[in-house]
Amino acid sequence: MERLQEDVQDIIYLHICVHVFKAFVRQRFSNRGLPPETYKTLQWRIITLVENDNSGSRNESWRVQIEAVAMEITRAAYVECGLKHCTIPDDDFESTTRYLSRAFTPESYGILANKLHTKLEQMTFTHASIFQERSPLQISEAQKHWQQSRLDKNPWRADAEDVARRVAHIAVLHWNVWAELVYLEGEGEDIVTGEAMAQGENGSKEEDPVFSESKCDNEIELGWMPPLDQMPVADENGGDLT
Repeated sequence: MERLQEDVQDIIYLHICVHVFKAFVRQRFSNRGLPPETYKTLQWRIITLVENDNSGSRNESWRVQIEAVAMEITRAAYVECGLKHCTIPDDDFESTTRYLSRAFTPESYGILANKLHTKLEQMTFTHASIFQERSPLQISEAQKHWQQSRLDKNPWRADAEDVARRVAHIAVLHWNVWAELVYLEGEGEDIVTGEAMAQGENGSKEEDPVFSESKCDNEIELGWMPPLDQMPVADENGGDLT
């Protein structure tokens, strides 16, 4: 669970870094489109800095490396705009550092985090509904194949769908083991603690299990470039996470 929490934090912070990078390029140079590989490379270099830090927690590692991350973002912007041999002004580096310092706080990224958590919930319910029909061995084999297939596409471990699959895997196995012992009571009626079997109007039971479809709001409309507190959830290619 701690590893999953770290992955979610990495995803949020990497999205912020991509947002800052895009904004920097647009403000300093032009509103130009960049190839998806640019964003993948940038995030890979940033996450390498953070993972190589020896601080006590992931949050602390991001804090310790914030200047190095800011320099990487600024440098990448100059390189992508054909100015890799130019000296980067201190003001550019310092402004990026200040922005990241403000952005890496719960008060600033709260809305972004809520969007990501909503998306993760939806994806988790989707995978859990599939895993429910499989045996533990079949789930394990499916996860192995998934991990193998994504190695070439994702050089870092922070990936929203992978997090959702792992949460679904844990949840389904937990439910299969503990449902009868902990969550279900049987004295003439079925009760699921928290989420339940809903009784239909005709007397039949309508299933509303823990792993049914998410009751979240409709899909978030993404695809624009707002301020940080309204920033869309982007994938590793710099596009929207759909």
